Amino acid sequence: MEGKIEAATKLEFKLHALARREVSFDNSSDVKLLIFEPETKDKQPALPIRMCFQSVFSKFSIMPNQGIDFGPLEIGAEAIKTIEISNTGVFAFEYQIVEAGSQFEALEEKFDLEEKKIERKPRKRTAPKPRGFNAKGAVPSAQFGPFHVTGVRGSITPGQKMEIKVQFVASSISEFNNSLEIDICQRNKAANGKVVYELLGEGCSPGIVTDDVASIFEEQAVLRRLDPSQPLTRNVFTSDEPHRVFHFAPVIANGKAPLPSERFRISNPFKISCNVNIKILQKNTRGTMDQPVLKKKSKDFDPNTPVPSTAFMPTPEALHIPPHEHRFVSVRFKPNGLATCVAKFVAEVEGGSQESSKCLKFDLTGEGILPSISVEDPIERDEKSSAVVVKFQRAPLRSVGRRAEAKTRYIVLRNEMTVPATARFDVENTTEFSFSGRGRLITLAPRETATLSVGYHPASPGKHECKIVMKILQNPFEMTIFHLMGDSFLQDVTLE
Repeated sequence: MEGKIEAATKLEFKLHALARREVSFDNSSDVKLLIFEPETKDKQPALPIRMCFQSVFSKFSIMPNQGIDFGPLEIGAEAIKTIEISNTGVFAFEYQIVEAGSQFEALEEKFDLEEKKIERKPRKRTAPKPRGFNAKGAVPSAQFGPFHVTGVRGSITPGQKMEIKVQFVASSISEFNNSLEIDICQRNKAANGKVVYELLGEGCSPGIVTDDVASIFEEQAVLRRLDPSQPLTRNVFTSDEPHRVFHFAPVIANGKAPLPSERFRISNPFKISCNVNIKILQKNTRGTMDQPVLKKKSKDFDPNTPVPSTAFMPTPEALHIPPHEHRFVSVRFKPNGLATCVAKFVAEVEGGSQESSKCLKFDLTGEGILPSISVEDPIERDEKSSAVVVKFQRAPLRSVGRRAEAKTRYIVLRNEMTVPATARFDVENTTEFSFSGRGRLITLAPRETATLSVGYHPASPGKHECKIVMKILQNPFEMTIFHLMGDSFLQDVTLE
């Protein structure tokens, strides 16, 4: 550039700097001032004009830098996380957040060159702005699928940061992935390109395993059906029935032995934790209504109910199961009388919406019985007293005071029940009869037999009788009387 300065005047000139890339120089003398006399053409030495200049792009950082993953959430739940945009440069910049791949109006980059305003207008696209902007004066927000973003447009001064709230609402069982673009004014587009930001989330329904019987009953035997010809001597689960049933083996009613207890595995195969309520529902054999099991001391307790109120007791009654973990529920069986107990086990998930995983149900059955021992031999019974008659053949005596040769009979006992039974014998004091069960407790396992001997060895002639009373432990209703009968005589002639 050049100019002419008239006498007694002055001339001002301005230098403008415009860079499309980052430039920095300090105390540069590339620009010089040349002064010469227009008439004589005399030139003065060049005067260097010292200049400092620096041009930079907008500097920024975004945290988290790749995106936000909300992870799995229960349907209807919501979570809030923040995006933090920091201005690490020397100039303020504007930003906006739009849906990736959509058409939007890019931010204008303005350069105020003192007196002359030079604007570099970017290419405009004919698409609407992101939907969801609030009215003027409010914090701008937008909805991107299930993600609500507050603060989608703003300005950040140097050294400051902007927190942008992102709210995720899990509206359905699905995986959500929305890509956003963060447009920052005057950034180095050649180096950074598009700033794409991912928002991830998943809607889940809590649930438990309800159909894998091998897992649920991993500590028990699992059968298709029971064999009606065989007694039930262990706790088993059967699946091939109108209803899935867990069978407790018969238990002595009001017995003193430890109560049978079984553990059932409750598994959470999903990505979110779940709360499970355990209930035992009483099945009324006189109808189809299911009612919660009543406590014995409740005022609503009905003593005429066919199912004992405290027959099945779960522990614990509530579970919290983290994702991909399991917990055990113990069910104890305690019959209160001679009855077949039928109930329903229910493990219900709070907030579960999937029919296949929100509730585990199966029936519980058990029988309260009393131990019993039957007499297989002898079979003769007294018509009046129903006592078992043990009759011996007549025994000859050689002389008074000298015992006859012993006669022996056998008593065969059998346990027909499915629980062990123990017998105790009360024997009258007598010298004419002997009994191998005197002073002993005879315990028989299910289907087991025992043979006891009874001896008759009289010392005097005449008829002799004795009673043996058999009582079954833990069964006050069963008592068997054995009536021993013997007859001896003195021989008129004895050859020795």
